[in-house]
Amino acid sequence: MTGGADGAEPLVIEPSGPAIVASLRAAGPELARGTLVFGRTLADWRHESRAFLGLPVDRPIVATGHQAGLWHAGILAKWLLADAVARSTGAATAAITVDQDTNDAGAIAYPSLVDGRPRRATLPTLPSRRGGPTGLARTVRVAPPDEPPSAGLDAPLAAIAAAVNARAGQANLAAQMAAANDDLLQRRLGLSPPPSIPASRLVELPFARELLARFAADPRANASYVEALAADPRAARPLAPGELPLWRLVPGDPHPRREPVRVGDAPPPAGGRLAPRAFLLTAISRLVACDLFIHGTGGGRYERVTEEWIGRWLGLRLAPMAVASATLRLPLGHLVADRVEVTPAEFRRRSFDPDATGAGPSEALRDLLSAIDAAPRRSATRRAAYRALIAHRELRRTAVADELARLATEAERTRSLAAAIEVARSRTWPWPLHDDARLSSLANRIRGTIE
Repeated sequence: MTGGADGAEPLVIEPSGPAIVASLRAAGPELARGTLVFGRTLADWRHESRAFLGLPVDRPIVATGHQAGLWHAGILAKWLLADAVARSTGAATAAITVDQDTNDAGAIAYPSLVDGRPRRATLPTLPSRRGGPTGLARTVRVAPPDEPPSAGLDAPLAAIAAAVNARAGQANLAAQMAAANDDLLQRRLGLSPPPSIPASRLVELPFARELLARFAADPRANASYVEALAADPRAARPLAPGELPLWRLVPGDPHPRREPVRVGDAPPPAGGRLAPRAFLLTAISRLVACDLFIHGTGGGRYERVTEEWIGRWLGLRLAPMAVASATLRLPLGHLVADRVEVTPAEFRRRSFDPDATGAGPSEALRDLLSAIDAAPRRSATRRAAYRALIAHRELRRTAVADELARLATEAERTRSLAAAIEVARSRTWPWPLHDDARLSSLANRIRGTIE
């Protein structure tokens, strides 16, 4: 993690830029050694897969990806790092759109002003989003904001709406938002958009079909998946017996949906398709579609499960991985300049222990609690000790009633400020809301880690 002496906000690049470049350059020769997978060399599978996806076959591929939507600057950092590494090494880039996800891809958040304080608002869209995989959802049109945005955001919001509406003719919501993002990247940062590959397209690869056939036939495949998850149980749920690492995307108007897939299930209905779950998505990507995959901080954690699974099952190493993320905040701090002095939790603590002056309990409360703890359970002595604690608390509350009243007022003021403070400090606003200078500075900082 880096942060500039000039107050620049945190930037995460792991490993270091030179190490990322070195790992990419080493990946190709390592694959050229002729590793056999499913009766063919991995190099053959990679050549076939990239041609199938419309990617170059004569140079390395740096890939990244995310759910469809107007993502925040932390995700933008992945695209900027991919571009910087590609420029430095002569590699090509690719971006995977996770079109099987059920996120609200058309939701474009912005900070509005209500009574002088920032509040989270969302641009209206038609039709309204009703869930289901974004790769089967209808495209949307964005309307002007219902609530006035914070100062300086009218023009960026209008540009976002124009970009999204200009792509309303795409096949689905995921494709629309990916294309709108690409247009804005080119217009605002001069970034040549990488080819956008729907994640559902990956399972159409001959390599993916062969891998899934082997998974269905090999009990060790499911077992190794479950064993790999033991390293990070919260990363995903284990597969049930006979379950494949796939989603079936099922059309429906207005509610498309996704369903688990088991061995022997019928193919998706007309208009539907299969899509990989997270670990299968990156396993396919890092085995045959790219030479370096760039994750965010969350993906960098759970991706270790993918590496463990493929290592246990197939004995293969995946293409190297890097992690990129960044924090940019909109200049909203002046709107919540009130100093927070007493949180609701602090008020509750002082109400229970009126004599407390520091982080821990007061001496009187410690003595009273010790007396309760020392007395036998369900004894008269223990009950008497508890009543003594209650009586002491009420006595002390009366003695410092004015101070507690002041704290209660401060806590209520803090409660009313809490939502506004969270909005003001958020790092999750769509990246095009930031001004050109901040975006250019971020791009330059990321390029600087590679040079």
